[in-house]
Amino acid sequence: MSYINTLKSNVFVKQVLTLASGSVVSAAIPLFASPILARLYSPAEFGQLAVFLGFVGVLSVIATMRYELAIMLPKNNEEAVNLIGLTASISLIFTSIILLIIIFFKDSILKMFGASSVGNYIYLVPIAVLITSLNQIFNIWFSRQQKFKILSYGNVAISCTQASTRLLLGLFKFNGGLIIGTLFSLIFGVLFYFRNFFCKASLGVFRLISFNEVKRQARLHVLFPKFEVLSALINTISVQIPVFMLSVHFSNKICGFYSQANNILTLPISFLGVAVGQVYFQKASSLKDDFNRLRVLTFSIFKKLLLISIVPMMTIGIWGEKIFTFVLGDQWAVSGQFAQYLWVWLLFVFISSPLSFILSVLGKQKQGLIFNILILFSRFLSIYLGVIIFNDPNLTILLFGLIGAAFWCGYSLYLLKLVGVEYRVSLFFLIKVAVPVIIFVLFFLLFSNYGL
Repeated sequence: MSYINTLKSNVFVKQVLTLASGSVVSAAIPLFASPILARLYSPAEFGQLAVFLGFVGVLSVIATMRYELAIMLPKNNEEAVNLIGLTASISLIFTSIILLIIIFFKDSILKMFGASSVGNYIYLVPIAVLITSLNQIFNIWFSRQQKFKILSYGNVAISCTQASTRLLLGLFKFNGGLIIGTLFSLIFGVLFYFRNFFCKASLGVFRLISFNEVKRQARLHVLFPKFEVLSALINTISVQIPVFMLSVHFSNKICGFYSQANNILTLPISFLGVAVGQVYFQKASSLKDDFNRLRVLTFSIFKKLLLISIVPMMTIGIWGEKIFTFVLGDQWAVSGQFAQYLWVWLLFVFISSPLSFILSVLGKQKQGLIFNILILFSRFLSIYLGVIIFNDPNLTILLFGLIGAAFWCGYSLYLLKLVGVEYRVSLFFLIKVAVPVIIFVLFFLLFSNYGL
């Protein structure tokens, strides 16, 4: 009972639970919609969506120059609001330039990236990038203000809008329904946050925005565009490599299989992981001068995330193909196989992603850049071997998952070392919890598939 009372009185836990409660609902909505969507849309259409989101994901990283992360750091709201003005202005200018480039070079761009399936929907990419950038700004601002209920409600609203729009358009056999549903939900989300932004914020503070202060903040936080942009861009490109390579060298259908597996497995990362990350970023920023408490908080989150995720991911590792076939239909068996190749990688991504904010808090953006350069090289090598050398989509995804797992495991240990957790301590906990599970899954698959 005392333990429960302690949890209730823990501000960090309460803030995470506030966000996570909305995150659970937000994750449940697309999860329950997946069996219907998988029957309304073909794997090729999911491949089309993956390529579209690939463009949006890569460009969204550049659009804000990563200045949105700096919004969390100032001690007063005047500086933070000037950073909002800076970030929003950069995003608007950038997306306007991208729109002009697409207007004049659409066909060349589609041909270069093997994205002919996207077609005229490429004109929607700059709009999606701008709206995604605004959503990122609002997410950081409300996290700074500890308005986690607004973020929770926003996640649910976006998820519900996306699922319902996709289902409705799918029932009417609307071409590109997955893309339109995604864009519509992003617009709905930014309108929701915009309304709450002006309801909750004191409008007087916006009079403090000045061109000189915006320039000062841009110079003060120059490490974000200097290192964070390239680092995040490299990471995003490395994540999107399979999407474009599978689409170009195999087919949109294979790309769709990978996309479906990746989307379902990353649901916990997209919602619960983001919820933990947003609260951790705010808390870590306030504790950066109290290194001992920061170390205890970071290692505690690492252990809890590992314990929460290990059993669900293990289940996918053992029965992924059967689960995907049962839930989504027989045509998605390949997605289930891909999920079995990717679960260890995404387990470590789930654990590490929330903790990666510590790089921004401690001013270690350069180290994040080095990691992302290394992982880009490793992923390119795995995709090159699978696609060019072996010409086998299954082997391609397997190599991608294994190399990703190794790098993200090392990354998580490094993040803990930054806050003072020794490698032997974190590695011992990892070996004690994760390694036996991974070995068990491997032996189970060997016995069930080959009768060893």
